[in-house]
Amino acid sequence: MSQHWTDRTVAVVPIRLTDSVARLTIAGRSVLDATVRALRAVDEIGPIVLALDGIGERECLAAIQDPELLNVGVSAPSANRWLAIQSALAVAGEASAVLIQDPDRPLISPVAVAELLRESRERPSVVTALPVYSSIKRVVDGRVVATVPRDALHAAQSPWIFERHVLDQALRAAIAQGWSITHELELARLANVPVYLAEGHPYNVPIATHADARFAEMAVERRLVSIPGGVAAPAW
Repeated sequence: MSQHWTDRTVAVVPIRLTDSVARLTIAGRSVLDATVRALRAVDEIGPIVLALDGIGERECLAAIQDPELLNVGVSAPSANRWLAIQSALAVAGEASAVLIQDPDRPLISPVAVAELLRESRERPSVVTALPVYSSIKRVVDGRVVATVPRDALHAAQSPWIFERHVLDQALRAAIAQGWSITHELELARLANVPVYLAEGHPYNVPIATHADARFAEMAVERRLVSIPGGVAAPAW
């Protein structure tokens, strides 16, 4: 798909000091590297910028094989998530939309991301989510007092997609007013941004521990998912 640069989507990957994505590996490839490659496989995505929240540039770039070839930039290290994302957007330049991707979700499908971008047009904010199937209980003092109806419950995943001007306004408000929040859902709520849901996928899970990484390797080996630049397997 051929698009003018300012019509393309900027991808921002926020990384915290406590994240293990630069050190944890899947079949010899860092989780961060795999996440970045999944985003780079989407034609509609232009620059990819790492939003550094208390973590250094050297560690993150060292975990990515050939970040320059993948068109990966980095923000200046910042004191919190919103400052880091704001800094990353300044590095990325102009774009009509911003995709925020958790760095620990390398099993995201590029095909699914491309479809999500098409679905999100003309909407201020979209997030992938799955319906809640497990029984949810309300507990008081260790005792179950009620079963919560699941009909309207969803579990949010990642990525988030924001219209660029909507996200810019929300970030300015969060920073100026010192909102003590760390999640995009709360950012959107406090900024009065409508959030729409798009269908998620059960394999789009955080890979944050060694057990998670082994699960990811098994899923790739069984051709349930694929990691671009790694073992080939059918997309969702």
